[in-house]
Amino acid sequence: MLDATVKIGVPVSLPTTRQNILTLLDKLPLENLLMVETFVRFVRDQQHTISTSFTNDQAQWRYPTIPTTTVNLDNLIGIMQDVGGDALADTESMYDEG
Repeated sequence: MLDATVKIGVPVSLPTTRQNILTLLDKLPLENLLMVETFVRFVRDQQHTISTSFTNDQAQWRYPTIPTTTVNLDNLIGIMQDVGGDALADTESMYDEG
């Protein structure tokens, strides 16, 4: 649950936004901080990929996916508990006629 003392909404300035984020981070346990660190690294690397991948604004809207290195994806493995299920079987069951 968010702390009521942290204002959420349109940031007034970069320092205010940074302070809001730091205030929220101070209240997280270590295991959540590791997840946040992984996410921030992913967003940083994704932003770098976006800025180097597109040469003009028009090209940015041609492909809805953003390429990223496999290292970024490997870092995401194991940050969530296994929830079970079989994506392939679930997808195939949608198209079964029987």
